[in-house]
Amino acid sequence: MRAFRISLFLLFVGASLWLLLRRSYLLHGEQGITDAQRSLLMTEGRKAIITGDVPVAAILLHKGEVIGSGYNTQRAHWDAAGHAEVNAVSDAMQQLGWEAFNKLDRDSLVLVSTFEPCSMCRGMMAEHRIRHMAFLKPKGLWTRLRSDLVRLRLEWNRWEVDDEGLQDSLFRAHPAYDPATADH
Repeated sequence: MRAFRISLFLLFVGASLWLLLRRSYLLHGEQGITDAQRSLLMTEGRKAIITGDVPVAAILLHKGEVIGSGYNTQRAHWDAAGHAEVNAVSDAMQQLGWEAFNKLDRDSLVLVSTFEPCSMCRGMMAEHRIRHMAFLKPKGLWTRLRSDLVRLRLEWNRWEVDDEGLQDSLFRAHPAYDPATADH
């Protein structure tokens, strides 16, 4: 088991280094943003400054058009998930509605942030099938490696409580419950 954990750790470190050195995820060339989008990011970022939050802003684009925007609101709203990226996606969902948002072509969605998204925001993007992201400022190598180590430690220290029946009963009580898709 120890050898497996060491291999997993080395895989995470190697993948992180490869991504950081490639830097192909940064905005450049045809992937740039318009002046109007840049202005919106600046406006949203300034809102975060006013509330005392970290000045990060994000927009969600669909086919190049802004469908949602957000800024950090952790301190302003006492919200642990109040990151700019989460707020931009939530804004798009609120404006479009759940059904319309879920029907969008996922290859036409791009989440643009002023700062490289954290693990939580990346997880939210994966959960909502947002396949493309871009950011204006990357995080440093050590910040990325530290984040990878934290995620790895969480995987090592997790455990399953022996009472899955509770969650199953909650799933079955939901009006949209479908036994065919019950195993998540």
